Amino acid sequence: MPLIVLISLPMAVESLWIGIPWAILMLFLAMAGMFFVAPWYFRWCFICFGLMRGRTEIAENKENELKETLMRLAHV
Repeated sequence: MPLIVLISLPMAVESLWIGIPWAILMLFLAMAGMFFVAPWYFRWCFICFGLMRGRTEIAENKENELKETLMRLAHV
C-alpha cells in the first residue's frame, strides 16, 4: 500500500466518530501531506522504472547526490 493511503486511512476512520468538520479538516491535511510526499514517491518510482528499462542515468545521479549528502553529514 502506498504511504499516502496508510496515512489517510486512519484519518478517514477517525472522521466517522467526530463528524463532518473534522472530516473536512482531515481532507485538507491529507492533501497537504500528499503535496509533500508525492514528489519524493514519484521520483523513486521513475528511478525504478528507469532501472527496469536499463536506463541508469537517473539512478546514478541520485546515488551521487546521496553520497555527497552523506559525506557532508559525516564531516559535520
